[in-house]
Amino acid sequence: MSILCVVPTLCPDSVFASQPTVSHAAHQQLSAAQDLLHAEQWAEADVLLEGFLQEFHREPYALALAWQMRGFLFSETDHREKALEAFDKALELDSLDEASRLRVLANTAQILELLGRHDEAVRRMTVWLDQADVIAPEQRVRTAWIYFEAERYEAAARHLKMAIQESLQAGTSPVAEWYDMLLAALHHGGQYAEMIRWLPGIMEQWPTDKRYWQQLAAAHLQLNQERQAAAVLTAGHHKGVFDQPQDILQVARMLRQAEAPFLGAGILEQALNNGRIPPTEDNLNLLADTWVQAREIRKAATTLVRKVEQSEDCATRLRIGRLFAQIEDWSAVAEQMEHATGTRCAEVRPEALLLLGMAAFHQGRLEEARATFAQAKEEPKVRRQAELWLEGIRSGG
Repeated sequence: MSILCVVPTLCPDSVFASQPTVSHAAHQQLSAAQDLLHAEQWAEADVLLEGFLQEFHREPYALALAWQMRGFLFSETDHREKALEAFDKALELDSLDEASRLRVLANTAQILELLGRHDEAVRRMTVWLDQADVIAPEQRVRTAWIYFEAERYEAAARHLKMAIQESLQAGTSPVAEWYDMLLAALHHGGQYAEMIRWLPGIMEQWPTDKRYWQQLAAAHLQLNQERQAAAVLTAGHHKGVFDQPQDILQVARMLRQAEAPFLGAGILEQALNNGRIPPTEDNLNLLADTWVQAREIRKAATTLVRKVEQSEDCATRLRIGRLFAQIEDWSAVAEQMEHATGTRCAEVRPEALLLLGMAAFHQGRLEEARATFAQAKEEPKVRRQAELWLEGIRSGG
């Protein structure tokens, strides 16, 4: 009969694995308790085991097995402190065979992890690692998780690599969760070069999983390898990996971070034009910002014009005017500032008047410029600049 324990992969083959040194009466009661545990009759099993501890107190091995069973019972019923105490008592009796002792020790490490006592969990797991003869890949993964929770990321990554390699050598395929945990450990440990080494192989197995493409690009960015990051993101986009609106936006943002804003803006604009992402204010702002970063000022301004056409916004009008002023498109500046100098745009009106006057001046309409700067002079925020422009017009500058 298989024993139940906290870590299924560490369970022995039978209750009396290799040292059946219990009396016939103890054997019968332990077997009955085992049946109750299998049937999840926790209360009945607890009563039986509690009585067993009193009745067979002279049989150390039988007592150790009983405490081991109680440890499992308490862990299954979410009484972790009691489970730890029971397993510790099984160990303190020093009567279990070596294999069983190590299994119980591993169980206590897991419970300590669940209790948030990570350093203690690591200490016990380290003892287990030092003394265990054979460690299965699944056990290494469990060990890695304990190290991960204790923020021992390098040790966690080491055990995960061993688990994956040993599993592959045995002809079995590691599950995706193992690779995910390895990448998390490498990321938290700042081992970005290792992430870059592992990710291409992982991506061969799961080529459409966007997370791996994003993680590979992010790892390159952490190492200031902007060109490589941009290449990864662009390749993923062309392969159709990033097919959801939020994915496209994320790629655009990451391309900006990778100092490839022109690529990011092109992807965004294409997605907006073909309806893959909606032309919301936030999305249009992101596209405009990306064009500005790419030094495509006219495209940025045109994008914002599209925004104000669907939702009038004085601040955006002013920004459009500033952008057109950068490329000296004074006709476009004037058109936008006409909208931003009205009473409804009081907050931006001072600077808008200044830009409107500059547009008139550069277009040779000096009287209109003089009149506009005179209005701007009445605004405290831009009074000094307006006075300078008026002085320049008077002096013929």
